[in-house]
Amino acid sequence: MFLIALLSPAHAATIGVHANNGAPGSAVEVQIFLSGGNGLVAGMQTDISWDSNCVSVAEGSGDTGACFGNPSIPKQLSTKLRGSTLRALFFSLQDTEPIKQDAVLFTCTFNVAADTTATECPINLVNVVVSDSKGGRLPVSVDSGVIQIDQSPVPAASAAPGVAPGGSGQEAGEGCAVTGSRPGGCALLWLLGIPLLISGRRWRPR
Repeated sequence: MFLIALLSPAHAATIGVHANNGAPGSAVEVQIFLSGGNGLVAGMQTDISWDSNCVSVAEGSGDTGACFGNPSIPKQLSTKLRGSTLRALFFSLQDTEPIKQDAVLFTCTFNVAADTTATECPINLVNVVVSDSKGGRLPVSVDSGVIQIDQSPVPAASAAPGVAPGGSGQEAGEGCAVTGSRPGGCALLWLLGIPLLISGRRWRPR
């Protein structure tokens, strides 16, 4: 209780959510972070809730969530699925030292529903409890987050321009037939043949 009196609102701990963006059918990471707390927070507990119409937490083994703790913090993470809520505890009975301020505590994977038409889906924190190294409860504020869902249509592959029969890009009927009686689309080949004709006349034996 004495520690609670020492912590002013400016130094109160905040447990918040940072969520990556995703498209329908994709998997995104949701981070739970700690900021503030004046270097006194040693453990925490929270219930994570979401709108099941647009996202769901990826499941781990048993009834746990697909979550992992920050490896640089010597605490243990345990989770338990409870319908559309995931309870998470992040603490250690062996290492009771306070957690450094402004750190990501743990990360969970969420799946965006493939058929959702929503453009955002809230991730809420409720029943948040933080404690000091002696198990005393500390004041805390909550900063819930939102998964932004990209509903941009996937661009269709554009078809290559059609090539008309008898030539590369020429109109039908103006192909370059070898036995053609008129240049049509083959003016270039006729022009290339003129020097040969001239040369043939020049060197024709008399």
